[in-house]
Amino acid sequence: MTDFGDLLADIRGVRRVRHAWLTCSGTWAPPGTGYSSWVVQNADPDLVFEVPVQSPWSFGPVGGPDANAPSYRQSVATGKRWAIDWINAHPNQTFGLGGYSQGAQCAGEIYLELLPGGVLEHRFGDFIGGFSFGDPMRPEKVTGGGAPDPGGAGISPVRIATPDPRWRYAANGPKNRAVGIDLYSATPLNGAGQIIRNFYSMGVDIGLAPTPLPMVESIARGVVQLLIDLLGPLAGLGGLAALGPSAGLAGQLLNNPAIAKLPSDSVEGVTPFDAIEAAVLALQFVAAGTGPHVSYDTTDAVPGVNHIAHAVAHVNALCASAGARMAA
Repeated sequence: MTDFGDLLADIRGVRRVRHAWLTCSGTWAPPGTGYSSWVVQNADPDLVFEVPVQSPWSFGPVGGPDANAPSYRQSVATGKRWAIDWINAHPNQTFGLGGYSQGAQCAGEIYLELLPGGVLEHRFGDFIGGFSFGDPMRPEKVTGGGAPDPGGAGISPVRIATPDPRWRYAANGPKNRAVGIDLYSATPLNGAGQIIRNFYSMGVDIGLAPTPLPMVESIARGVVQLLIDLLGPLAGLGGLAALGPSAGLAGQLLNNPAIAKLPSDSVEGVTPFDAIEAAVLALQFVAAGTGPHVSYDTTDAVPGVNHIAHAVAHVNALCASAGARMAA
């Protein structure tokens, strides 16, 4: 988009050289909207310009208007292909990556293509850094910029193994004044986490059978069913009471035919105790309306600085410290 700075450069007969920031939206958010776009749109316009990655950012029929929409995994793949094509079409252009939720997954997968063996390996020298919110690929023990670590790691079984020090991961938890942990970016690294990740992997492929409720409810239902399977006869003798205050919600999810049913018999090598912990975490996330995942604009990365402002400062610092180059 042309702004006053572009017009002034034209008048002076010079080229305005800035860093491109490719932004990947969250589920059902149009390109160029949401947390990652807010960051770039509030960064120094003399240093950056936004490139909204084009994708439906859909989740099959889950929570959206189109029963034939691509699944989460298909949507991420679409955004990734578009971004790779854009980067290759703009040789020498310096660029950063930003994403939220599904978009963070896409940004992370694009970053992996910049590493040795990836299709963008030849462009790593043009990459200046990144940021993400509620990132399913967040590596263990990594946030950045002094933000507290809520524990665990991203919900995706495939995560960033070697994080780039120029990338900040916003991950909500009680230390950020969030009402619980953001399960998408802070799933435990134990048996309970294994269960949650297994159901997540099934959920991201949803796209053929209509289901009107969010994936996290499907995950919670699957975990509760797994717990019942593991408890056997004990489940009918009050075994679900181990879920405490969440037991009532567990029953509601099990008895709601509108919630997608994920197969529980594919999860192996876990104990009833793992299933109880996983069920409690998933049910608490459902009960909170996934609040920790959708409140990065009202929770603090560090005291007195919300996650959006924290990321804006990060982008400005990265751009000021790296020489901008643009496509020839």
